Amino acid sequence: MIPAFYVLFLGLVGCASGPGGDADTDSGGDSHAQVAPQPQDGHWALADAVWGLDTCGLGSVEQGAGLINAGYTSELVSETSFTLAVDELGADGSPQQEPYACTLSDDDFSCDLQENVQDLAPDLDAVLHFGTLSSGTIVSSTTATVAIVWTFACDGADCATVQGFMHVATLPCESTISYSATAD
Repeated sequence: MIPAFYVLFLGLVGCASGPGGDADTDSGGDSHAQVAPQPQDGHWALADAVWGLDTCGLGSVEQGAGLINAGYTSELVSETSFTLAVDELGADGSPQQEPYACTLSDDDFSCDLQENVQDLAPDLDAVLHFGTLSSGTIVSSTTATVAIVWTFACDGADCATVQGFMHVATLPCESTISYSATAD
């Protein structure tokens, strides 16, 4: 099963400005600071998915559709950090993953590498490694662009079998996707 979790896209940065919006507070300055967008907290939906490099074949398998139609909730922690949580619930109604941390620099953001390791023993001699790295740009308080890189690797004697289940030619593999994100 390909994990349909991970996308990141929100943050907050404020820029201080002097009286009248003048970025410098001396009397002769005429340069103006451009204030970074301040995205709103809450739910964001993803759309306009465009696959890039796709050696894992996620864009061509039915499971890939779940990666495209995900939604996320953001919670600002500070002016330079926020958390994201995927709107995917388990059978008991609880979130399937913990929120993960992202940092913001001006209007660009990046999130901590999300790693998941799955030991397929005793059925297979294989340990599957999933990695997700997300980044993007805050365009306005309600829009953003998002890029996600998924990596998959395998250790063990049965990795060829795992490759067959995943319908990929080789492991490790990498898939990238870009989205637009809009606050609800």
